Amino acid sequence: MSDASWRPPTDDPFVRLTDEGRLADAIRERSEERDLRQQQSEFATFTGTMRDLAEAGRSVTVRSGSGRSYQGTLLAVAVDHLVLTAGTDRRIHIAVDQITSVQLDPTSTSVVAAGEREAAQDRTLGEVLADAVEERPVVVLVTRGDGEAHRGQLLAVGEDVITLRAEGAGARYLPSSALSEVVIER
Repeated sequence: MSDASWRPPTDDPFVRLTDEGRLADAIRERSEERDLRQQQSEFATFTGTMRDLAEAGRSVTVRSGSGRSYQGTLLAVAVDHLVLTAGTDRRIHIAVDQITSVQLDPTSTSVVAAGEREAAQDRTLGEVLADAVEERPVVVLVTRGDGEAHRGQLLAVGEDVITLRAEGAGARYLPSSALSEVVIER
């Protein structure tokens, strides 16, 4: 048998029909995925997106209204703040209403905001400090407006006041409502 006698196979209508069906299924699946991604991004919330990032353990840089930037792993989303961990000895709590931006690690792939869930933790900044007071940790408390950082040992947490032994000074009293950022050093 010579190569000159070879001819392509005849068109099989059943094969063509099967191929067209597979192609249509693939197009429909891609269209549905695109529609779902678009719908998720349209209903995205800041809290839900941050919760998705926290559950994925993403590295982020959070910029606050005080002008400070904090780099670390997004650990949790609470009612009124985000929690970052920076190394093994620092937890950073930033009031959500003081956050100006959250940036993913530049080496990570771009992700469109898509979460629409509620906060995972129902703790407030005040409750975080109240839980930590027994250990008498060194803290940095940043206040709203002036962005001043108050560093010292946490002594007490009252209903609406925080008592701090400031380094190089005596006791300092801060209203809980003035807190923008809390860094707990362990």
